[in-house]
Amino acid sequence: MHQTRSAPVALLALLMLTLEVSKSQSCPRSCNCYQANEVHCTFRSLLTIPPGLPSHTRRINLGFNSISRLNDKSLVGLKRVELLMLHSNDLQRLPDGVFKDMKSLQILKLSYNKLREISSSLTFSGLTSLLRLYLDHNLLQHIHPRALLQLPSLRLLRLQGNRLHQLHPHALCTLSFLNTYYVSTVRHLDLSNNSLTTLPKECVTTAPLLETLFLQANPWSCDCRMKWFLSWSLANPGLLKCPGGPQCPVCASPPSLQGQGLLDQTALLCISPIINSPGKEAPLKLDLNEIQPRENFRELLGKVFLGLSDQHGYSVDLSCNISHSADSLDIAPPPDLSWSSSSPLLLGLSLSLDCPVVGQSYEKLWRILAYYSETAARLERDIMLSKAPALAYRYRQAPETDGYYHTDVKASVKARPEWLLHIKHSQTDFSFVHLNDFYKHYANFLLYYLFNFDLYYYLQASNYKAQYHF
Repeated sequence: MHQTRSAPVALLALLMLTLEVSKSQSCPRSCNCYQANEVHCTFRSLLTIPPGLPSHTRRINLGFNSISRLNDKSLVGLKRVELLMLHSNDLQRLPDGVFKDMKSLQILKLSYNKLREISSSLTFSGLTSLLRLYLDHNLLQHIHPRALLQLPSLRLLRLQGNRLHQLHPHALCTLSFLNTYYVSTVRHLDLSNNSLTTLPKECVTTAPLLETLFLQANPWSCDCRMKWFLSWSLANPGLLKCPGGPQCPVCASPPSLQGQGLLDQTALLCISPIINSPGKEAPLKLDLNEIQPRENFRELLGKVFLGLSDQHGYSVDLSCNISHSADSLDIAPPPDLSWSSSSPLLLGLSLSLDCPVVGQSYEKLWRILAYYSETAARLERDIMLSKAPALAYRYRQAPETDGYYHTDVKASVKARPEWLLHIKHSQTDFSFVHLNDFYKHYANFLLYYLFNFDLYYYLQASNYKAQYHF
């Protein structure tokens, strides 16, 4: 009796499950599915993305509609989609994480919409496989500096036909290391037909794979901010594409250069602003040296704390600010960032250390390092003094084979951020050299720090300016 009653229940449950599976695999009513993995919904006057898009779909075309907004659930569950076309709609914004489930998406076309900004670093989160991004012919005025860092596979970026006035130096970067060093994997970049007057050098120097660049039809200001462009263009022949003719890109200002080719200018200058005050005469000559480059205002990277001592009981503590060097090359040599590549990325970084030394610290430092004016004191990593979050190591002078002195110099080293001490390496050492002529050169010495890559410190005791790269 019990089995007789349970049989219809089981049959009903199986039927409901079959209907649910069939529903999830069916084609939306307002669309056509000519092939099993494709959904075509063009020219349907759609106001929103139709519900019930099959989860197995690989290609979706929603172009030429009136879709004005996406919500958090518009694209949920579409993990297999490789192509999504939303061009020629009325989209005005992209919600954070709207593409988060689309891990397989390779082409995203958002051309000819009404997007005004990419306002968040999470806009494109989840699109780790995206190869091509079309944002052309929108109303874009702003791109969040970290928006594209969610796109480590990106190779093509179309931004032409927007209203971009300026770009952050890292706005086009697709990879970030330690939130400090930035790389763009883009090969093809189109910035034409915008309102750009200048372009940060980092927009192209952080893109070692760049093959084509379009910059025409922008009102370029031919001044010192673009001084770098000519040398970069000569070093990368054929990369800049100029369909408008040999003078592309063209200067829009200053008036004396209007209509001339940017690449034809060999001396690009900036003029200091002048504030005229009633009753005061304007200066006859402007000192252009007073204009400091933008690199001078970069945020500090961190700090290094050095505690030096020797067997005679002398000791001194130095606190050094770490900043990016103005001539830093963030990627050297260009890495292999091909689609199938899994090789490590080699960084070439140039940083600066400023270690102020005041009062008695000069004398203390000299007492430790005076022995090594002719030969170097080589220090090697000894022991860990403390673990994270206050990671610190002690370095100790190695036995000398050809040196005159050995005073058992030790150095305790702490760094903020700690990754400076976390980097994996096969050998680490310090060296002090070039200490002669102290009173004239304030004890120039070199700290030589060897990882799998080289890290050099060049310090000057007067201001303890240091430079290292690895």
